[in-house]
Amino acid sequence: MKKIFTLCAALFVAVMGFAQAQPINVDLSQMQLDPSSPHQTGHWNGEQLDYFQTGDIANIPLTNPTESAYKLSFSYATILTDFEVTIEIYGEDGVTKYTEEIALPVTTPTGTENDWSYWKDITATNATPVLPAGNYTISIKYGEGLWDGAPNNFGANIKNMVLTPEAGGTPSTPDTPSDSGSEVTADKLVGTISNTTVNAEACDGASWTFVNGEDLYFVSNSNGSKNFSTAGDYVKFSRKLDFTIETPENVIATAVEFIGYTNASWGDGSYSYISKFNGEVIDAHNDDKTSDFIKNRQAKYGFPGSDEKNDDDTQKVATHKIAIANPTAGAKIPFYIGGTNQICAIINVYAADATGIESIVSSIKVLDGAIYNLSGQKVGNDYKGIVIKNGKKYLMK
Repeated sequence: MKKIFTLCAALFVAVMGFAQAQPINVDLSQMQLDPSSPHQTGHWNGEQLDYFQTGDIANIPLTNPTESAYKLSFSYATILTDFEVTIEIYGEDGVTKYTEEIALPVTTPTGTENDWSYWKDITATNATPVLPAGNYTISIKYGEGLWDGAPNNFGANIKNMVLTPEAGGTPSTPDTPSDSGSEVTADKLVGTISNTTVNAEACDGASWTFVNGEDLYFVSNSNGSKNFSTAGDYVKFSRKLDFTIETPENVIATAVEFIGYTNASWGDGSYSYISKFNGEVIDAHNDDKTSDFIKNRQAKYGFPGSDEKNDDDTQKVATHKIAIANPTAGAKIPFYIGGTNQICAIINVYAADATGIESIVSSIKVLDGAIYNLSGQKVGNDYKGIVIKNGKKYLMK
């Protein structure tokens, strides 16, 4: 009996998409200087990427042994000025899979401006999409110093680059159909909270209603006087308010995705980020990052300012897909916006793929009249959510 439940739990973990991948230490010593680099001084000196300057590009081969999403982190040193780099990951087909611009606050304390021995660790704000196993290239594009009047030819030294497996991410689309005949993705989009799904007549100061097919999603806030408002397709969520997403009772939410931007200009010193999610308190920034600019740029779940534009002059947005621990049916999911200003966001709710749930149900064939949750654990009659009894699925309210 114990083996059956252990197997069921393992199947549940696999279906829900938690990565079994291991961290990847990027071998920077394999770096190749891109021919388009304006300076031909960048190289690997045995310890770090060294002598790279504005406009230079370092290309590093990467082998990903296991399909997973990842968070990128590395150590860096820069002198005189804050700096910035753009990280890209692209496949053998040349298609870019991930890109992020990362600000690097100056590492040298006052009075030691020419000392390259001061290092800081940094982690990218966004996870990569789910990357299938295969060969890739990491491209590091060196930008400019971020202080007015700073020499633009100063770069940043980089070492200890690691890709850490990350739950969530956007599932990749396979080139060929799966031989198993089952769905490849472990979760699917089931609900959207935006100006396109809102039922405006059912919104008041305390609760907003969003219609997705036959399902209703509700968003409540801790200040009933805050009325519903939008910016295009985006919903405005005020800072320093407790919001709660109430999902339908037939939905087991596995992740929530925020797509949006700060409803104010970075140039005015404004920033915003998700500071609490589903009971977890999230720090805005590391203790050694003090400026508002750096808080916004490097917050774990931060958003760009309204003055940040893409190359086609459209609004730049951040996308944060946050996994939910211990998913249950009809969950109420709280979140909180920190910073100086509200965010304009579209929120997507993801749930367990139906084929995955049916696989778990079919694997639990205990016909003893007992009640089990989707992890194969025996539960009581007061349990709420989707359960399995005598091999069949039920919703207990």
